[in-house]
Amino acid sequence: MRNNPEKHLLLAARVLTVGIPLFLVVGRAAADVALTLVALLFLAHSIITKDWAWAQIAWVRIALALWLWMLLISNFAFDVSLSYSQAIPWIRFILFAVALEVWVLNATWIRRLVISAAVMVTLVAVDAWWQYFTGVDFLGHQRPSEPRLTGPFNDQRVGIYLTKLLFPALLGFAGWWAWKRGALGSKLLLGSITLMVIGAIFVSGERMAFLLVIFGLFLTVVLQKDALRAAVAGIFIVSVVGAGALALADRTMMTRQFTSVTQTVATFYDSDYGQLWRSALHLGSERLFTGVGMKNFRVACSNEEVGLPPEVEERCSTHPHNFYMEWFAESGLPGLMLFVLMLVALATRLWQAWRVAGQGRAWMAGPVIAVIIQLWPIATTASFFSNWSGALVWLAVGWALAAAKVRDA
Repeated sequence: MRNNPEKHLLLAARVLTVGIPLFLVVGRAAADVALTLVALLFLAHSIITKDWAWAQIAWVRIALALWLWMLLISNFAFDVSLSYSQAIPWIRFILFAVALEVWVLNATWIRRLVISAAVMVTLVAVDAWWQYFTGVDFLGHQRPSEPRLTGPFNDQRVGIYLTKLLFPALLGFAGWWAWKRGALGSKLLLGSITLMVIGAIFVSGERMAFLLVIFGLFLTVVLQKDALRAAVAGIFIVSVVGAGALALADRTMMTRQFTSVTQTVATFYDSDYGQLWRSALHLGSERLFTGVGMKNFRVACSNEEVGLPPEVEERCSTHPHNFYMEWFAESGLPGLMLFVLMLVALATRLWQAWRVAGQGRAWMAGPVIAVIIQLWPIATTASFFSNWSGALVWLAVGWALAAAKVRDA
């Protein structure tokens, strides 16, 4: 290894990748720095080995075309420099995901990533429960309000963190360790931890996170079979019943997780999110070909010429709170179409691998479910370009693509 710099690059990239579940808790910058370094190390690897075959992968080619489109339309943005500041570094996400697929993750390092994610999910969930009961988490973060939690984060995103890492972490553990070895105690322990994490998502007060975790459990039941399917079905039922019981015991949670969700759905057109989505649709329609520019929703939403009238009070925010609306408003119809084509290419690649994976599906199921729930089109979301949420999305994508190559559990 001493005389082989490429092996040093690979080891560094693998260690950084396995550390991302921790870096996401440390801070937005930490995860983004790790992700960016993996992308740069992958580029160095490609230069050293003269191996650029990955650039021929269908989803990568579409993603690169999308990146070039982002650069092109930045010339026509409301704020050109702001658009370029978003567009230029976006390629790091593509390089990171393809690096995980073709270079970084093999069966051994997927196991290590599973362990890393499972440990962090468990610790963060315990921390959230501690804050729920005591009002302060282990790091001293005060509970921001009665219906919301922060856990170890500086803002209210503990629920979505747990939701996005729960399935690849604990399903990976189930497929590799608990169910393969068949020990009843390990199965009960894993089931108990899963229920504890789901409960933490519920008491976090993050409505979309809880809806997505329930959706993810449903998908898990569909994708799994035999004993693991029965176990997840049981967790699904206990989670729903437990959430109802907890809501009856804590009226604040009842209002937050059930009453407010029902009201938002019933009046979605005039709700805060509904007005933002309308604003995004309006801006995209006004600038159908180029959009308003990357990261320019926040600039154009109040513009008198292309924005909705001031009577729509919640027409403005930093982003539209939906990935697809964001692409449409900021990159126009061509940008949205390229984004959807990229997702279709990714789905096709994963589906082809799923059909022949056999026992390797145990590795695929968790990250595939994480990808689906993060890219679900009718969800309210953070910005697709946020370094923190971007790290979670592209970690799941790269993880799923790498797992697709593993043929045994």
